[in-house]
Amino acid sequence: MTKPLQSHGKNSKVYVPVLRHIFEQKYRPGDAVVEFTMKDIFAAVAYLGLSVSNRADIVYRMKSRTEIPPEIQELGFRILRPVKRGHYRLEKADSTLIEFPDCEVEIVADTTPSLVRQMIGEEIGAVDEQALLSLVRYNNLLSRFLKMRVLHLKGHVRKSVEGVGQAEVDDVHIAVPSDADEPITIVPVEAKGKDEPINRAQIVMQIIYARSAFPGHPIRPITIKLFETGEILFIEFADVVEPAALVSIRSARYALRDIKISE
Repeated sequence: MTKPLQSHGKNSKVYVPVLRHIFEQKYRPGDAVVEFTMKDIFAAVAYLGLSVSNRADIVYRMKSRTEIPPEIQELGFRILRPVKRGHYRLEKADSTLIEFPDCEVEIVADTTPSLVRQMIGEEIGAVDEQALLSLVRYNNLLSRFLKMRVLHLKGHVRKSVEGVGQAEVDDVHIAVPSDADEPITIVPVEAKGKDEPINRAQIVMQIIYARSAFPGHPIRPITIKLFETGEILFIEFADVVEPAALVSIRSARYALRDIKISE
């Protein structure tokens, strides 16, 4: 497996110092979790004499884009996530990020409409998340991966979920079972561009959203990761709500190619 990297944070003058200060104030030996609030962030910013325009960005950066300080990780705390509006928690886990599984690349004929493909650009590896999701839909890659008929429901969801605050999900699909008596499966999707890691806390948040918005339905959470080479990695995760317990169930890699089909 290829291990994805976050920013090391060694040069951070705001995010890392604030989290480090909060941890020093809140942690007691033996703690399994360390909880803090937006008020604690305000207090840390004031104590350190920093100027911060968006204090909520501190949590966003530290939970996904910047490594948690090594002295905190050495105590086992590798997950940072919201637990409700304005409340956050550091939790123990083996890792913050999901490693990229190695698997053979399947070549898929690119059926993206030519005008869309022209507007997106020739370099698939350089597209943004929304363009990536368009390529996935036009080429029916979710149906190929899940081996079920998959329909797009809605995109770019932002919804307040009781107990955890605002959840953000890039795409929501439904998988239609072959047996009409079986329930429709909800497929929340997280899309990641070429420079983005896959964060455990983000995957769990999309699962929590799907459970809240579609109670009683099976959930198959998917992350779609784009690489600079243009390869597209699909990972399906277990339906769990604890980041430390999150595991991948299956994965596949696809590469879209302009394949001429003879008549």
